[in-house]
Amino acid sequence: MRIGILTYHRSINYGAVTQCYTLANRLQRDFPNAQVEVIDYAPQWRIDSYKPTLKNFIFKGVSRGNGRKLNAKIVLSKLAELIAHPGHYCQIKARYAAFQRSLAQLPLSKEAYRQSDTASFRAAVRGKYDLIVVGSDCVWNWTTVPLPSPYYLSGDFGAVKASFAASVGTDDYAKLSERERQELREAIDDFRYVGVRDSSSEYVVQGVCPGKPFFHNCDPTTLLDPAELEPYRRRAREKLIRHKIDPDKPIVCVMGNEKLGKLARAIFCGRAQLVGVYVPNRYCDVFLPDLEALEWAALFGLCRLTLTTFFHGTMLSLVNRMPVLSFDYLPETERQHTKLHELYDRLGLQKMYYRGQRDYAGDDLKAIEAAALDLFEHPPTAEIAAALEKEAESYDSLKAFIRSLE
Repeated sequence: MRIGILTYHRSINYGAVTQCYTLANRLQRDFPNAQVEVIDYAPQWRIDSYKPTLKNFIFKGVSRGNGRKLNAKIVLSKLAELIAHPGHYCQIKARYAAFQRSLAQLPLSKEAYRQSDTASFRAAVRGKYDLIVVGSDCVWNWTTVPLPSPYYLSGDFGAVKASFAASVGTDDYAKLSERERQELREAIDDFRYVGVRDSSSEYVVQGVCPGKPFFHNCDPTTLLDPAELEPYRRRAREKLIRHKIDPDKPIVCVMGNEKLGKLARAIFCGRAQLVGVYVPNRYCDVFLPDLEALEWAALFGLCRLTLTTFFHGTMLSLVNRMPVLSFDYLPETERQHTKLHELYDRLGLQKMYYRGQRDYAGDDLKAIEAAALDLFEHPPTAEIAAALEKEAESYDSLKAFIRSLE
């Protein structure tokens, strides 16, 4: 059986690469006679947008409204950052190079696909796989990749279609036109197995395709064995030492903006070394820009606590059986919670989740400090392990489906 995985593996995003690696490895382990590979698909314009050019550094993400007007304030702030901190640009280049090295850990297809539209992609891929698994993460978010999106596999691909832990984020089908809803309905209805990661996506599948069977799936990183990361943990340890961090002394990992770094400094100054990952943070003792994806995943196993605003920063801390305090400010509705909110409710680890003000002041700060220090001093390792073990069982429905195809 030829199994192709379609996901965001070329994003400059640690979680995207790690979840792709984990799903591919797990499927290959469970189906040793199958040929499992990651379909090396990403439109050329998206690949170009990730490149660490000065143009991208200054102008990427600075549009407003309909995307045709630039936000002059943000452009000026980026120019000021480039002048005041030229090292930040060098760090971005180092991070990009590390991600390119990370791709070597993925079983990529020999052929690369760079088409922007579904029809061209379908023509190039059709008949090359017996099963295409779409997922995971927000591959079905149509705000990120507008409909009709290749990640919905519309039309005849000459393969059985399945999704695993696919997510729409908080996109709401009620805001789509009737034509768009029909396109979505036809696409999802053509999947033989529909697995989604969160209740927000369940809401969309139920609303668009009433009666269509679907399954809850864990994020693939849930399936990652911490022992498998040991070689990369040694490499992460060496990088810490190279940056004058003692891995044998307490470390707090910070994956978020400078407000979060400032908070970490206020709580843990004198208690722990602060290590920043993914984005530079002047409140941390060091920033590691050159971590490959699996080194990043393993790094959390060397930390006593993580403070983060990122979903996969949360997940990989938990996978390493380490406590994490996650800060969530993304908008949500009564019907559709954010992915962090959904995750903590499902795992029953709400004491590690913080949703509230951004200023970290007064009683708010006292509550955060108490929660952070409690996790730092009394890590609930067994509770984390039990929650992940239970959540990992949601992979079994995909495994059973694939076996039914053999």
